[in-house]
Amino acid sequence: MLLINKAIELSNAILEAIADLDWDKVASLDKKRVPIIRRYFEDKANIDEKLAYELKTLNEDIVRRLTQMQQQTQLQQVKVRQSARASNAYKNNAPK
Repeated sequence: MLLINKAIELSNAILEAIADLDWDKVASLDKKRVPIIRRYFEDKANIDEKLAYELKTLNEDIVRRLTQMQQQTQLQQVKVRQSARASNAYKNNAPK
């Protein structure tokens, strides 16, 4: 199997792992994928532009989804902090 095909396969597997919220698998697959991509692009004379574009598109999708997940997580953290503040304010102002 060509390196670029393996990188594409791993990229698709990463997208599936993101959808499953399996962060350990995402990290593991990306750890395998990065050196394969580096090796493939070292040989600039034999780059398949169509497959490289497909890989680029998959990578952009991975980054977009991870960014969305990060933003959602940050929003949830803000909501938890606000809820904790409201709860503390209620406790501190409750009749004794």
